[in-house]
Amino acid sequence: MATITILNLSLTEEFKNIYLSNSKIHCSENNKDYSFSSEDKKFLIFKVSELIADFIIKTEETKIIKQLINRDYHYFSKLEKKYILNSTLEILNTHSDDDILKLLFLLRRRALVRSSLISFFETTNTLDFRGFVSFGLKNYKEYMSEFIEKSVDSYIIQKEYSNFISMLQFFVNNQKIKSSKVHLIVNENFTYTLLDSFQNDITDQCFNEFYLEDPNKQLNNEDLLLSSLISLSPKKIYIQIHADKYNRKILETIKHVFENRVIMKENSWFPVVCK
Repeated sequence: MATITILNLSLTEEFKNIYLSNSKIHCSENNKDYSFSSEDKKFLIFKVSELIADFIIKTEETKIIKQLINRDYHYFSKLEKKYILNSTLEILNTHSDDDILKLLFLLRRRALVRSSLISFFETTNTLDFRGFVSFGLKNYKEYMSEFIEKSVDSYIIQKEYSNFISMLQFFVNNQKIKSSKVHLIVNENFTYTLLDSFQNDITDQCFNEFYLEDPNKQLNNEDLLLSSLISLSPKKIYIQIHADKYNRKILETIKHVFENRVIMKENSWFPVVCK
């Protein structure tokens, strides 16, 4: 008779019912210590490893992520760590509408934990649950660290973007209004038209001013657009979208920078009067 003993395990009735009912494994409990036994050692190791792996992911995963964040990113504030934690959990659990992708993430985590447990039980039949969670699971924790790193990268990019927006807001709010209004028309093929208050097309005039100052030609249409609007410093910006596909990020940036100066005019059209 093969036996595996798990110490310091608070196993719920739900898990016992799922994994141990109608099973060839006999389970006995003494406080928080569990003893599992079966005639088939390989079967016993696999089933107990499967049970503990799922239990770790369900009850310990968030705690493990917190510990990894505190270990590897201790220099972040509590609020930043909380953001990174929530972002990591979102990637793992609600990263995509594609249920297959979420399932693959879960299966990979289960496999890594289960593999560590199987390797452990092949050399010993007694495991301290809390000690194993704290000091074992190297491959699983390395895998989880990859998701945390993605969340950290996303946070840093978001923080840099917020700082960039704040800087532009400060600049815009501290310069004089130079025109009463500007019309921004979003065209197909990710192009833009700027009209002044008299509906004159001033796109080339505005874009060329910055394009000529860029000898390496690194500025794209969105860079030229934002720079032009800041330079024009209008009291109001009327935005009209006449494209099915367009860069939503630049419009969000314009709305963040100019705030209540921006007015969306989705169902109107201002013709180009002259060049």
